Amino acid sequence: MATDNNIQYGVRWVRTVNGDANSPALMRVRLATAYAPTVGGTGVNLHAGDVIQIASTGYGTISIGTEGTQSLMYGVIAGFSPEYDGSVMQPRDRHVSGQGAYSTNYERLNYVWAIPIPGNVFEMDCDDATTFTTEATYLAAIGENCDMVCAANTSNAGDPRITTRLDISTHAVTNTLQWRIEDISPTQENKDFAGNYVKLLVTGNKLQQSPYAILGV
Repeated sequence: MATDNNIQYGVRWVRTVNGDANSPALMRVRLATAYAPTVGGTGVNLHAGDVIQIASTGYGTISIGTEGTQSLMYGVIAGFSPEYDGSVMQPRDRHVSGQGAYSTNYERLNYVWAIPIPGNVFEMDCDDATTFTTEATYLAAIGENCDMVCAANTSNAGDPRITTRLDISTHAVTNTLQWRIEDISPTQENKDFAGNYVKLLVTGNKLQQSPYAILGV
C-alpha cells in the first residue's frame, strides 16, 4: 500500500541555478490598497510560498499567480512588510484579504518580499499519485515542463489559503507550460514514489519578466 509523503506548503526556494544555497535575493513589490485575492471565486490570504504575477495596473502591484499555460509568473512570496491596520503600521506574517487600505497615503503602502523566479530552483509537491508511480517514471520526466494547479483551501479556520502544486498530469515537452522539471528533490520526505506529494525540483519556464528580455523605455 502506498504511503503519502509529508505535505509542504507552496513553492519553496532551494538554491540559485548556479548552486548558491545561502539566501535568495528578494524584490519588493507592492500590494494594491485593501487587496482581496481570490482563487476560483473564493477569498484567500497571501502566505510565503504563494506564486505571484505583476498586475497590469496600479504602481506595479501584484496579483496571485494562476494556473494554466496562458499565465505568466513573476516570483514567489518570501515575506511581508508592515501593514496599515487603520491606525498604525503593524508587522505581518501574511496578507489578510481586504486589509491594508492606504488609498493615496503612499507612506502606508503595503509590500511583499518576493523571490524572482528567473535564476532560481524551487521545490514543489506533485498533485497526484497516478501519473507517475515509481522513481523510474519520475526520472523519465526530468527536462519536461508542467503547469501548476492552484486551489483555495478553507480548512484552516479563519485563514483561507492557496494550495499550489505541480500538475504532473500536464507533463510534456510543450514550451508554453509554466515549470520545468529539473530533478527529484533529494529530501528525505520523498519516502514513497507511489504516494502523494512527491517533491520535485523545478525552474520557471513561463516567466513574466526575464532578466534577459529586451524592454522598451
